[in-house]
Amino acid sequence: MAQRGGLVLISGFARKNGFDSAEYLRNLSLARARNVSDYLVAKGIRVSMRYEGYGAVTKDIGTSIERKVELRWIDDSKKIEYEKKCLNQ
Repeated sequence: MAQRGGLVLISGFARKNGFDSAEYLRNLSLARARNVSDYLVAKGIRVSMRYEGYGAVTKDIGTSIERKVELRWIDDSKKIEYEKKCLNQ
């Protein structure tokens, strides 16, 4: 992975369950993404990483499938474009 360069985006999600607050679900999904990032670093993966938590992304009560972490690879040619976009938000 380190030889390829680029950026690994780690996105955490949570499921809406009807009683946890939106803030709690955002923090939970952020913690999920951070834990995956920490795990990769502990395993010796040395690449640029960014993690973010989105909380529940649906308005309805969710299923266990929505409790997830997604990893996306952005190669060097698109990394600079992505980072500029993030800075402009």
